[in-house]
Amino acid sequence: RQLAEGAEDVFWVSDPTSGRILFISPSYETLWGRPCQTVYDAPKSFLDAIHPDDRERIANAHQLQSVGLYDEAYRLVRPDGSVRWVHAKAYPIRNAEGQVTTICGIAEDITAAKETQVAAELNRSENETRLRQMMESAHDGVVAIDADGVITDWNHRAAVIFDWSREEAVGQSLSTLIIPEEFRARHDEGLARFRASAETRVLDRVIEVPAVRRDGSHCPVELSISSFQSGGQPAFAAFVRDISTRRAAEQALQQSEERYRRVVENVGQGMVVVQNGRFVFLNPRAEAITGYTLADVEGADFDSIIHPDDRQSVRERHLKRLRGEPVE
Repeated sequence: RQLAEGAEDVFWVSDPTSGRILFISPSYETLWGRPCQTVYDAPKSFLDAIHPDDRERIANAHQLQSVGLYDEAYRLVRPDGSVRWVHAKAYPIRNAEGQVTTICGIAEDITAAKETQVAAELNRSENETRLRQMMESAHDGVVAIDADGVITDWNHRAAVIFDWSREEAVGQSLSTLIIPEEFRARHDEGLARFRASAETRVLDRVIEVPAVRRDGSHCPVELSISSFQSGGQPAFAAFVRDISTRRAAEQALQQSEERYRRVVENVGQGMVVVQNGRFVFLNPRAEAITGYTLADVEGADFDSIIHPDDRQSVRERHLKRLRGEPVE
């Protein structure tokens, strides 16, 4: 009794048959904001202070005290209107024959912990909202999968690249949705290897792989993959960039450069390319005229093959051309 009367938590002892309160600690008055005598006079009057949204649940759970299953969290509304969160538990005390003779209970004020929890949940919700907004505004596709290769997230850009909406993609196997058939076995083997030993060859580096769109067409994509924990389980997030346009431009440039090279190499005049004052290219006709091959002069000063008596005038005309001045 002395320990209970000096504790901040509320202790009570009740009769399991009549429900009469045999003892309740003074801290009840601090937490409930009501005199202890009220529950001595009317044992169920403690329910009057419980928040209306919680009251019926706690009243129904009250009968579980005699079997040791009473373990509830609820809100109190005190006379001044303030709300406190309470965690209450009750235990049956049995005699030598196993009969329940009394019920002992304890109620703890958990308002501070609950407010911290609510703030954390709100912050997590806000963070998730910001993360979703960032994902949806990203220029790259963002695809998340679990350790079994099942898609768990899919942003707007991924939907544009592959023509599958988020609703259609989430829950599907990444392997069957966007990985070409000839590469699926390798993908599945990589996931199995990671599950078995956490070994992987593709994390935290940029790789280029083919992918499949909804219509079955293939497109080259760049992937940057990282791992993270989700619910205590390994998961993966991939930033996906469609490089079809870049590859087409590179191919067109390569074809254009090849055509240009063929023209330059077959033109009847000597052509020389100088960069930063040094030779970088001679066409076959220039090699025939000068008697030098590109291997002979590549990287050398452009005037190294000019006769010493003419070098100064050649340099001057060269500088005038660089300045955009007329040259006679």
